[in-house]
Order: sequence, then structure tokens, then C-alpha cells
Amino acid sequence: MPQLSLQEALRYFFAPFVLYFYFAIYDKDDAIFLAREFGLVGVAAFLVAGCVIYYLYRYLIYDIVIVWLRDLLDRETYRTYINSRYCVAPGKIWLPHHSMRAQELYFQFSYLEPLLQDPRFRLRAAGVHLLYEASLLAIPFLTLGFIHKQTNNEILFGAFVVLFALAAIRGDAIQEGEELIIMKAASTKLDEAARLAGVVSRSAAGQTKS
Repeated sequence: MPQLSLQEALRYFFAPFVLYFYFAIYDKDDAIFLAREFGLVGVAAFLVAGCVIYYLYRYLIYDIVIVWLRDLLDRETYRTYINSRYCVAPGKIWLPHHSMRAQELYFQFSYLEPLLQDPRFRLRAAGVHLLYEASLLAIPFLTLGFIHKQTNNEILFGAFVVLFALAAIRGDAIQEGEELIIMKAASTKLDEAARLAGVVSRSAAGQTKS
């Protein structure tokens, strides 16, 4: 049976714990009832569901929406830097598929760069995802607070949404800044990753056209 690293365990099992924590804040009696009603089987199922929640967040929200917004709003990210060097996707307007294609090349590059495989570096990256998840998972409870006109829950979950989102954005910016520096310092490895992925550099594409 494969062993999970600390960062993998945090990513996969964080969502169920924070969901139950939020639910207990929102309605303690119902939270206690559910824990007693489902017992250990319910706990195990809830933990397994955390993997599904993480991958839904990762593939449908972070990899598509969040990274695209960062590329649009930040001065430079490792994805826009990749796009400046390689023809990652067609079209002049920066769209989500540009961010996704650039991120795919980054993953290829990360396998060739030992610094990006450092457990401490990956643990910090996991922390960023936990903060994003904590913010997003608070939104349903904030919405319920508005619907049922529960002022205390509106304030509390509104604070969770804002504070966790701000911390996630800040941590993400720091992390991506370090990744960009590492990438620029290891441009030869980036070229090798692009070659292996079949991505054409802009200089080679210009020579072909001429």
C-alpha cells in the first residue's frame, strides 16, 4: 500500500475536517448528531470524500480559474514567462487554456529541477491550497447565514472567506515568485522540458516563418 507524504495527507484530508468544523460552528447539535449516527464508517467515508473534494477544487477551480486570474492580474508569473519563451497555445488573447498549457510545461520542468521537489517547498505549496480551500468551503455557510438572516454566522464565515483568501493569495504570490526565479535560473532545463513536451520556442517559430 503506497504511503502518503505529509503534504499529500494535508491536501486530501483537510477538506473533511474543515467542513465538519464549519458545520459544528453553524449548528453544533446537528454536527454531534451526524457524528453519532454514522460512526466510524461515516468518518472513513468522509475522509475518502476529501480526496474527491481536493481534486474537484484542484482541476476545476485552481488550475482553471485561480491561475488564470493570477496571470491576468500579476505583473509576471512563471506561466506568462513560459509563454514569452514558447508557443504554449494559439491565440493572442490570454485565456484559461494558455495558463493550463503553461502549467503543464511547468510540471515537466519541475521533474528536472531538484529545488522544486524539496519536501519543504512542496509542503508550503500544500499550505496555499489549504488556505484556498478553507476560504471556498466557507462560502456555502456564509450563504446559508444570509438566507436565514443569522448575523453572527454572516460575520464569522464572511471573515473566514476574506481572511483565508487574502492569506492564500499572498502565499501563492510568494511561492510563484520563488518558482519564477528558479525557472529563470534554470533556463537550460526549461528548454529541455519544452523539447520533451514537444513545445516549440518562439525564436524557433520565428525562424520557421521567416
